[in-house]
Amino acid sequence: MVQDIFLKLWLKRDTLSAIDYPKSWLYTMASNALINHFKHRKVKERVHDELYETTPDEPFGEEVQYKELKNALAAAIQALSPRRKQIYKMAREEGLQLAEIAGQLGISLQTVKNIMTEALFDIRQHLTQKGLLMLALLFIFTDK
Repeated sequence: MVQDIFLKLWLKRDTLSAIDYPKSWLYTMASNALINHFKHRKVKERVHDELYETTPDEPFGEEVQYKELKNALAAAIQALSPRRKQIYKMAREEGLQLAEIAGQLGISLQTVKNIMTEALFDIRQHLTQKGLLMLALLFIFTDK
């Protein structure tokens, strides 16, 4: 956290002279960083607890969880309509920006955004039905 605060200070070094009370500003910055850290930690703990409450007797290693999540995600993507699957894969697997996808497919940017939103919604629903949404969130919020 201290490194992050010093990095923010360094990045804002040009505007520091305009701060009337630098000591108070630094204290507020540190307080906010600490609060955000504990909020994030609490969310990670809650997701972890909810995940393991649903499977208390099963020995889940991270590798098994990852494989199960990967298979469920692949099934969710496979279940998408052809257009949603195409746009999802272009964005997530090929790493294209939404504007690039719109240009390549000859459709509006808003259409691409709408289709991507629908695809992500369908994937979340699929994972929720399989009871894996919490697992997906755990992998998103845990440090690697």
